[in-house]
Amino acid sequence: MNNLKEEIIKKLYELYQRETAHMSFACKKGCTACCTQNVTMTATEGEMILNFMVNEDRLEETNNILRQAKTTYIPQSTPNNSCGDQNTADENWDFTPCYFLKENNCSIYPVRPFACRCFFSTSPCSLDQPAEQPEWLASLNWMMIQLIEHVGQGEFWGNMTDILLELSSQGRYIGRDWQGEGIKVDRARFRLLKAEPVREFVVDPLAQRKIELFLQRISKTAINGGTIGSILGM
Repeated sequence: MNNLKEEIIKKLYELYQRETAHMSFACKKGCTACCTQNVTMTATEGEMILNFMVNEDRLEETNNILRQAKTTYIPQSTPNNSCGDQNTADENWDFTPCYFLKENNCSIYPVRPFACRCFFSTSPCSLDQPAEQPEWLASLNWMMIQLIEHVGQGEFWGNMTDILLELSSQGRYIGRDWQGEGIKVDRARFRLLKAEPVREFVVDPLAQRKIELFLQRISKTAINGGTIGSILGM
Protein backbone atom coordinates (compact mmCIF):
# COMPACT_ATOMS: atom_id res chain seq x y z
CA MET A 1 0.00 0.00 0.00
CA ASN A 2 1.11 3.56 -0.64
CA ASN A 3 1.81 4.73 2.92
CA LEU A 4 1.53 8.38 1.94
CA LYS A 5 -1.99 7.83 0.62
CA GLU A 6 -2.93 6.15 3.89
CA GLU A 7 -1.41 9.01 5.92
CA ILE A 8 -3.35 11.59 3.90
CA ILE A 9 -6.63 9.72 4.26
CA LYS A 10 -6.14 9.33 8.01
CA LYS A 11 -5.44 13.06 8.26
CA LEU A 12 -8.59 13.83 6.24
CA TYR A 13 -10.60 11.62 8.63
CA GLU A 14 -9.13 13.55 11.56
CA LEU A 15 -9.86 16.98 10.06
CA TYR A 16 -13.41 15.94 9.22
CA GLN A 17 -14.01 14.71 12.76
CA ARG A 18 -12.85 18.05 14.15
CA GLU A 19 -15.07 19.95 11.71
CA THR A 20 -18.20 18.05 12.77
CA ALA A 21 -17.39 17.59 16.48
CA HIS A 22 -19.73 20.40 17.54
CA MET A 23 -22.79 18.77 16.00
CA SER A 24 -25.42 16.72 17.80
CA PHE A 25 -26.53 13.51 16.12
CA ALA A 26 -29.22 10.95 16.91
CA CYS A 27 -26.79 8.10 16.19
CA LYS A 28 -25.61 5.99 19.11
CA LYS A 29 -23.80 2.72 19.73
CA GLY A 30 -25.91 -0.17 18.53
CA CYS A 31 -27.81 1.92 15.96
CA THR A 32 -27.14 0.10 12.70
CA ALA A 33 -29.88 1.18 10.26
CA CYS A 34 -27.26 2.72 7.96
CA CYS A 35 -24.80 -0.18 8.25
CA THR A 36 -25.61 -1.90 4.97
CA GLN A 37 -23.69 -3.35 2.04
CA ASN A 38 -24.02 -0.15 0.00
CA VAL A 39 -20.60 1.09 1.11
CA THR A 40 -18.18 2.30 -1.56
CA MET A 41 -14.51 3.09 -1.05
CA THR A 42 -11.06 3.36 -2.59
CA ALA A 43 -8.54 0.52 -2.68
CA THR A 44 -6.41 2.34 -0.09
CA GLU A 45 -9.33 2.32 2.35
CA GLY A 46 -9.74 -1.37 1.59
CA GLU A 47 -6.09 -2.05 2.39
CA MET A 48 -6.48 -0.17 5.66
CA ILE A 49 -9.29 -2.59 6.57
CA LEU A 50 -7.31 -5.69 5.56
CA ASN A 51 -4.18 -4.53 7.38
CA PHE A 52 -6.35 -4.06 10.48
CA MET A 53 -7.72 -7.60 10.05
CA VAL A 54 -4.18 -8.98 9.66
CA ASN A 55 -3.06 -7.23 12.85
CA GLU A 56 -6.15 -8.52 14.68
CA ASP A 57 -5.49 -12.06 13.41
CA ARG A 58 -8.87 -11.99 11.63
CA LEU A 59 -7.78 -12.45 8.01
CA GLU A 60 -9.33 -15.91 7.68
CA GLU A 61 -12.56 -14.53 9.11
CA THR A 62 -12.56 -11.87 6.39
CA ASN A 63 -11.91 -14.42 3.65
CA ASN A 64 -14.73 -16.62 4.90
CA ILE A 65 -17.07 -13.61 4.82
CA LEU A 66 -16.02 -12.69 1.29
CA ARG A 67 -16.54 -16.21 -0.02
CA GLN A 68 -20.22 -15.95 0.97
CA ALA A 69 -20.75 -12.26 0.21
CA LYS A 70 -22.73 -11.21 -2.86
CA THR A 71 -22.42 -7.83 -4.54
CA THR A 72 -25.81 -6.38 -5.47
CA TYR A 73 -25.05 -2.65 -5.18
CA ILE A 74 -22.91 -1.81 -8.21
CA PRO A 75 -22.15 1.90 -8.72
CA GLN A 76 -22.07 2.92 -12.35
CA SER A 77 -19.68 5.87 -11.98
CA THR A 78 -17.31 7.30 -9.41
CA PRO A 79 -18.14 10.52 -7.53
CA ASN A 80 -15.58 12.46 -9.58
CA ASN A 81 -17.12 11.20 -12.79
CA SER A 82 -20.79 11.52 -11.86
CA CYS A 83 -21.33 15.19 -12.81
CA GLY A 84 -22.56 15.94 -9.31
CA ASP A 85 -25.23 13.24 -9.27
CA GLN A 86 -25.04 12.14 -5.65
CA ASN A 87 -27.72 9.50 -6.18
CA THR A 88 -25.89 7.48 -8.83
CA ALA A 89 -27.12 3.87 -8.95
CA ASP A 90 -29.55 4.32 -6.04
CA GLU A 91 -31.93 2.01 -7.87
CA ASN A 92 -29.89 -1.07 -6.94
CA TRP A 93 -29.10 -0.25 -3.33
CA ASP A 94 -28.74 -3.27 -1.05
CA PHE A 95 -30.02 -2.90 2.51
CA THR A 96 -28.56 -6.21 3.66
CA PRO A 97 -26.72 -5.58 6.97
CA CYS A 98 -22.96 -5.11 6.71
CA TYR A 99 -21.05 -8.35 7.30
CA PHE A 100 -18.67 -6.57 9.68
CA LEU A 101 -21.46 -6.01 12.21
CA LYS A 102 -21.10 -8.03 15.40
CA GLU A 103 -23.80 -7.80 18.05
CA ASN A 104 -25.01 -4.60 16.37
CA ASN A 105 -21.58 -3.00 16.60
CA CYS A 106 -19.00 -2.29 13.90
CA SER A 107 -16.10 -4.73 14.29
CA ILE A 108 -13.78 -2.62 12.09
CA TYR A 109 -14.74 0.74 13.61
CA PRO A 110 -11.21 2.22 13.83
CA VAL A 111 -10.69 1.72 10.06
CA ARG A 112 -14.23 2.10 8.72
CA PRO A 113 -14.19 3.91 5.36
CA PHE A 114 -15.32 7.49 4.94
CA ALA A 115 -18.66 6.43 3.45
CA CYS A 116 -19.45 5.03 6.91
CA ARG A 117 -17.94 7.93 8.87
CA CYS A 118 -20.11 10.54 7.17
CA PHE A 119 -23.39 8.64 7.38
CA PHE A 120 -25.10 10.00 10.45
CA SER A 121 -28.41 11.69 11.11
CA THR A 122 -29.74 14.57 13.18
CA SER A 123 -32.95 12.57 13.80
CA PRO A 124 -33.62 8.86 14.42
CA CYS A 125 -33.62 6.91 11.18
CA SER A 126 -34.52 3.44 9.96
CA LEU A 127 -35.11 1.63 6.68
CA ASP A 128 -38.43 3.49 6.50
CA GLN A 129 -37.16 6.82 7.82
CA PRO A 130 -34.24 8.34 5.86
CA ALA A 131 -31.34 10.00 7.63
CA GLU A 132 -31.44 13.80 7.90
CA GLN A 133 -28.48 16.14 7.58
CA PRO A 134 -28.21 19.90 7.10
CA GLU A 135 -27.43 20.92 3.51
CA TRP A 136 -23.99 22.29 4.34
CA LEU A 137 -23.01 18.94 5.90
CA ALA A 138 -24.25 17.01 2.87
CA SER A 139 -22.05 19.27 0.72
CA LEU A 140 -19.10 18.78 3.05
CA ASN A 141 -19.54 15.00 2.90
CA TRP A 142 -19.67 14.96 -0.89
CA MET A 143 -16.59 17.17 -1.11
CA MET A 144 -14.73 14.77 1.19
CA ILE A 145 -15.82 11.77 -0.86
CA GLN A 146 -14.52 13.50 -3.99
CA LEU A 147 -11.25 14.40 -2.27
CA ILE A 148 -10.63 10.87 -0.98
CA GLU A 149 -11.23 9.52 -4.48
CA HIS A 150 -8.70 12.12 -5.71
CA VAL A 151 -6.14 10.75 -3.22
CA GLY A 152 -6.71 7.27 -4.64
CA GLN A 153 -6.79 8.26 -8.31
CA GLY A 154 -5.73 5.48 -10.63
CA GLU A 155 -6.54 2.70 -8.16
CA PHE A 156 -9.72 0.67 -7.90
CA TRP A 157 -12.88 2.28 -6.52
CA GLY A 158 -16.23 0.59 -5.94
CA ASN A 159 -18.39 -1.51 -3.66
CA MET A 160 -16.62 -2.55 -0.45
CA THR A 161 -17.17 -6.26 -1.15
CA ASP A 162 -15.61 -6.04 -4.60
CA ILE A 163 -12.66 -3.98 -3.37
CA LEU A 164 -11.94 -6.48 -0.58
CA LEU A 165 -12.35 -9.44 -2.93
CA GLU A 166 -9.82 -7.94 -5.34
CA LEU A 167 -7.33 -7.14 -2.57
CA SER A 168 -7.80 -10.44 -0.71
CA SER A 169 -6.69 -12.39 -3.76
CA GLN A 170 -3.18 -10.97 -3.73
CA GLY A 171 -0.05 -10.59 -1.63
CA ARG A 172 -0.09 -11.16 2.09
CA TYR A 173 -3.87 -11.01 2.20
CA ILE A 174 -4.30 -14.44 0.57
CA GLY A 175 -5.91 -16.75 3.10
CA ARG A 176 -5.01 -20.41 3.54
CA ASP A 177 -8.18 -21.54 1.76
CA TRP A 178 -8.41 -18.82 -0.86
CA GLN A 179 -7.72 -21.18 -3.74
CA GLY A 180 -10.48 -21.74 -6.27
CA GLU A 181 -12.02 -18.28 -5.87
CA GLY A 182 -10.56 -16.91 -9.11
CA ILE A 183 -13.88 -16.59 -10.94
CA LYS A 184 -15.45 -14.65 -8.08
CA VAL A 185 -12.45 -12.33 -7.92
CA ASP A 186 -12.49 -11.81 -11.69
CA ARG A 187 -16.15 -10.82 -11.55
CA ALA A 188 -15.45 -8.41 -8.71
CA ARG A 189 -12.57 -6.86 -10.64
CA PHE A 190 -14.80 -6.45 -13.70
CA ARG A 191 -17.35 -4.48 -11.65
CA LEU A 192 -14.78 -2.11 -10.17
CA LEU A 193 -14.06 1.36 -11.52
CA LYS A 194 -10.90 3.46 -11.49
CA ALA A 195 -10.72 6.36 -9.06
CA GLU A 196 -10.39 9.68 -10.86
CA PRO A 197 -8.98 13.10 -9.94
CA VAL A 198 -11.24 15.96 -8.91
CA ARG A 199 -12.23 18.18 -11.82
CA GLU A 200 -14.43 20.43 -9.74
CA PHE A 201 -16.06 20.17 -6.35
CA VAL A 202 -19.85 19.94 -6.35
CA VAL A 203 -21.02 22.25 -3.55
CA ASP A 204 -24.35 23.75 -2.57
CA PRO A 205 -24.01 27.53 -3.25
CA LEU A 206 -25.25 28.30 0.27
CA ALA A 207 -22.46 26.18 1.75
CA GLN A 208 -19.73 27.33 -0.62
CA ARG A 209 -17.93 29.74 1.70
CA LYS A 210 -17.88 27.23 4.57
CA ILE A 211 -16.54 24.51 2.30
CA GLU A 212 -13.90 26.83 0.83
CA LEU A 213 -12.58 27.66 4.30
CA PHE A 214 -12.42 23.98 5.21
CA LEU A 215 -10.58 23.18 1.98
CA GLN A 216 -8.07 25.89 2.79
CA ARG A 217 -7.42 24.30 6.19
CA ILE A 218 -6.98 20.92 4.53
CA SER A 219 -4.61 22.34 1.94
CA LYS A 220 -2.37 23.95 4.59
CA THR A 221 -2.21 20.87 6.81
CA ALA A 222 1.37 19.64 7.21
CA ILE A 223 2.21 16.06 6.27
CA ASN A 224 5.34 14.15 5.25
CA GLY A 225 7.51 17.27 5.06
CA GLY A 226 5.02 19.18 2.91
CA THR A 227 1.33 20.02 2.96
CA ILE A 228 -1.71 18.10 1.77
CA GLY A 229 -2.33 20.87 -0.77
CA SER A 230 1.16 20.68 -2.28
CA ILE A 231 1.03 16.88 -2.51
CA LEU A 232 -2.44 16.74 -4.04
CA GLY A 233 -2.04 19.78 -6.27
CA MET A 234 -4.80 21.74 -4.53
